Amino acid sequence: MSERGQGFGANAAVRRVCEALKAAGIPDSDAAFEALCLVRAALDGQDPRLAGALTEPQAVRLRALCARRAAREPLQYILGRWPFLDVELEVGPGVLIPREDTEILCLAAADCLRRMGAPADDSFAALLGGWPDGPDSRPAQGTPRLADLCAGSGCVGLGVCRLAPTAQVTAVEKSPAAWPYLCRNTAGSRVTPVQADVFGAEETLEGGLWVIASNPPYVTAAEMAALAPELAFEPRMALYAPDEGLAFYKYFAAHWRRLLAPGGWMAFEIGAAQGADVEGILQAAGASYVQRLADGAGRDRVVRARFDRPQDQ
Repeated sequence: MSERGQGFGANAAVRRVCEALKAAGIPDSDAAFEALCLVRAALDGQDPRLAGALTEPQAVRLRALCARRAAREPLQYILGRWPFLDVELEVGPGVLIPREDTEILCLAAADCLRRMGAPADDSFAALLGGWPDGPDSRPAQGTPRLADLCAGSGCVGLGVCRLAPTAQVTAVEKSPAAWPYLCRNTAGSRVTPVQADVFGAEETLEGGLWVIASNPPYVTAAEMAALAPELAFEPRMALYAPDEGLAFYKYFAAHWRRLLAPGGWMAFEIGAAQGADVEGILQAAGASYVQRLADGAGRDRVVRARFDRPQDQ
């Protein structure tokens, strides 16, 4: 953008910001939408298409926002809020940005609750493509309970509650930086935040869970070195996992399974190349049924497994 923005209209500002973002390496397919978002933010939420000329304070603010995005800071952090399903979540440095792929995990986990007898919102599920195919589970007694491990912003737990209206979720998160976002996003909901390390928290939480769900760190060391510039702004502890990205899945299968009710499920988001490995981990842990679910591009994105037998002590 030019050094001065006063005197030109908001629509012209959108075009100028779009060109600046393209010059900074933002893909052409994203630049126009992001430019609109940034100008709207500079206008305190006013639609740029209905606004007149920018004031000098608005122009100053827009230049600052544009400079941050040109430095490849994620748009979501700059805006401070981001939609997920039909809710808007607070996001910022220190918390993983909610992504559309994770909606598949919410749908899969809520479907597990549904198959165990929990009420479910079929019409909302239809908007996401409908419930996935799979086997029925034995009916469970009591309140549908789910643990969301590595909860971050709380998007998984909130998404499950949206799809399963009676579900109660315990959201476990270790990070001091992510914790405030989790608490604010889940305030007044059926999600209860618990600040704890998932490597050990199973010793203190109550069993009888219908579902254990997680979007854990799963990026390998080699993949970390090749990530897009925006990912450098997101917390490494929410991305990287040792043991070729499989450390969390192995721990959950070995140590968290005993908290499941009979016929309970585990459902995990995975990297596109991890389907066979995670499926094998869950089968080795005694799963009676394992299923992979694909994202919109046909890549493995979720693995879920049902456990009919109690874990050997």
